[in-house]
Amino acid sequence: MLESEEPNVFAYSAALKACASCADLETERWIVARVSGIGFWSETVLMNSAIDMYVKCGSLGEARGVFDGMGMRNLTSWNTMIAGYALEGRMEEAMKLFYRMREQDRISWNALVTGFARVESASALEFVCSMRREGFSLNEFTFPCVLNVCGSFGDVGMGQNVHSQVIMFGFELSCFIGSALIDLYAKCGKLDEAEKLFNGFSNNGGIVGDKLAIWNSMASGYAINGCDNGTLNLVSKMHRLGMRLDYYTFSSVLKACGNLWYSRFALQVHGLIVTCGFHLDSVVASVLVDCYVKCGNVRDAFRLFQMIPYKDTVSWAAMISRCTQYGLDSLACSLFVRMIDLDMNVDQFIISSTLKACSNLAGLEFGKQVHAFCTKNGYESEEVTSTSLIDMYSKCGEINDGIIVGCGNNGRAKDAIRLFAEMLISGVEPNKITFVGVLSACRHAGMVEEACAYFKVMREQHNLVPLSEHFCCMIDLLGRAGKFEEAEVDQ
Repeated sequence: MLESEEPNVFAYSAALKACASCADLETERWIVARVSGIGFWSETVLMNSAIDMYVKCGSLGEARGVFDGMGMRNLTSWNTMIAGYALEGRMEEAMKLFYRMREQDRISWNALVTGFARVESASALEFVCSMRREGFSLNEFTFPCVLNVCGSFGDVGMGQNVHSQVIMFGFELSCFIGSALIDLYAKCGKLDEAEKLFNGFSNNGGIVGDKLAIWNSMASGYAINGCDNGTLNLVSKMHRLGMRLDYYTFSSVLKACGNLWYSRFALQVHGLIVTCGFHLDSVVASVLVDCYVKCGNVRDAFRLFQMIPYKDTVSWAAMISRCTQYGLDSLACSLFVRMIDLDMNVDQFIISSTLKACSNLAGLEFGKQVHAFCTKNGYESEEVTSTSLIDMYSKCGEINDGIIVGCGNNGRAKDAIRLFAEMLISGVEPNKITFVGVLSACRHAGMVEEACAYFKVMREQHNLVPLSEHFCCMIDLLGRAGKFEEAEVDQ
């Protein structure tokens, strides 16, 4: 192409697809801007490539911008956008687009079913039924999604119904569907049925490596049903047969090793993981860390944890939970602080594990800081967090605070206030945590005047300087009551 020549629509489309494959978002944006500048926005094929590119790079906002700006949309335009939302679990947006379509095809239905299956929603089964009523048959992509949902809900009856349809439509030899069927029966506790299917596929000939998903499902099925030795034996056989092991295989065998406390076998698997190049895989590394901790090899577990290039919330949660479980409470608290420093997403289960560590250490001051974090981030009402807070305060010798906080967080406002009054009558001086419990109780019950009175008493009668969590309670309560001016004053 000469330097003066302008690339055509197909050249730009090919360039966008190439950028999507390597997730080069900056170059993609430059191409889209270039396309816009030369007036190619009316080209549907090119715009579809742009939508697909943004979807694959996880930039749904930009994908939707291109979609909304299109003059002419075809089925590919709609399906790509719907599939993008479904892939991210944003099913409300996906459904809105689905119902706006003039005409849906099987790809449209499959996208929704897949999305609901991904978030393990029973709506996947409802849409399958609707799909059938509209005259669309299930295919190799739909069946596994439906079977996964049946397995997640333990609905073996529905699963068997789908299994009969698999046979009816001639998909019984599909390894992809066979894997989902084994998962279904294993999750529903029907290990005999899972083994029968597995043996049928194993004896069906063909290249062993093509059936990796089948073997992985069976290995996982044994682990799900507590047959850890079955998992180890099956994975050992896979290795002897020269099969290509992947992160699903390693995850199953490591879980089995941890459950059985087979540290020596775990070391052998670790060596195999390194040989196969999975030692930097975050999923495998996280399961390996958990396995070492279960086997009592905490030093190597922590060393591995530090080496993981990308530690997601699951990895941190597992490490903190295991540290608490095995008495490494100081380490658990340190890891929690590190998560906060890294501005990572901390959920109620991580908070609960950290509070248990505080309980074991009788670390009241650190426990109070964790409580403050709960209040600021809205976790104090979560049942698992509330229970851990009560346990922490009780074990640290602050029984009154524990009870009041517990009543406040669980919506028992009258009980919290009654206990607070009894506490004052008995001559026990309230502290800042006591008032967090009382103000939380008022907030949950919408008791604005009472909260304002307690807030005043706290400062004027007990000389307690309010902390950020006290202000959070008051601002939230006043804001919900529409008293924005008072909330600004309190702030």
